[in-house]
Amino acid sequence: NQEEDMSQQSETENFQIACDLLRSTSPRQTLWAARNVALKLEEMVKSPQQSARETLPSVLSVSLRCLLDKPVTNTFLLHTYVLQSIYYLTLIYAHPAHAVFISCTSSTTTTALSETDIFQLNFLDDAVPTPSLDVAYPPMIVQPLSVDGTSATNDGSLNTARTP
Repeated sequence: NQEEDMSQQSETENFQIACDLLRSTSPRQTLWAARNVALKLEEMVKSPQQSARETLPSVLSVSLRCLLDKPVTNTFLLHTYVLQSIYYLTLIYAHPAHAVFISCTSSTTTTALSETDIFQLNFLDDAVPTPSLDVAYPPMIVQPLSVDGTSATNDGSLNTARTP
């Protein structure tokens, strides 16, 4: 049991390191980080745990979005991993009533569609009977990052009080 806890802690630390390295200037580190983040997010989407939102860094989506601005080099691997990660983040953060999965296969049979999926599939232009956005997505509260004991306040001025 202790080995499982250490393994889980090691995976969490590796994920945090990968999230930090997304902002690296080294192309190899950035590619490694993007790959690890994409694999971990895929694992989170496929696992039945619902607490994935709480373990994600608050600046992860911003870091991924900034990587899309990097020039495309010989391979498209970096952009592929980044787009996969953004897709998985969308699945993690989207309200279940707002997610619609439509198969792109040529099969004419539909498999186990929910009532919401059927409504959205057949009446896509109509208003969908889902929870309001205020209820489904509570507002995010983002605190400014502190730098050397100073932190920005809501009005943009600096607070120079030292934090313990």
